[in-house]
Amino acid sequence: MVPIKDIQTIRALVEKSHLLPQIIFKHSLLCPISRKAHDRLRLFFDRDYFHMLIVQDSSVLKIIVAEMFDVKHESPQVIIFDKGDVVYHADHRAINAESVQQILDAFTK
Repeated sequence: MVPIKDIQTIRALVEKSHLLPQIIFKHSLLCPISRKAHDRLRLFFDRDYFHMLIVQDSSVLKIIVAEMFDVKHESPQVIIFDKGDVVYHADHRAINAESVQQILDAFTK
């Protein structure tokens, strides 16, 4: 897992998405729904294409992500990029590992 601490990290992951799909997971440390989504995505944590943005750490970055990619801010939220574009996003209880894996499989074939 790669923590998102600045705009450069976001730009770099978009560039990397031209080689391999990249994931942003926006996580709230204070939200029980976010904790459950976090737990459901745990199998991706050791992958270098999985990036986590802790919303309490940066109110600015969560808004930048929403504006840069025209995806309404939610938390928790998962956003998948391929070739620089958002190809999937889900929030709250719709976040699950199976859907994320299906999208990754579809874009890595």
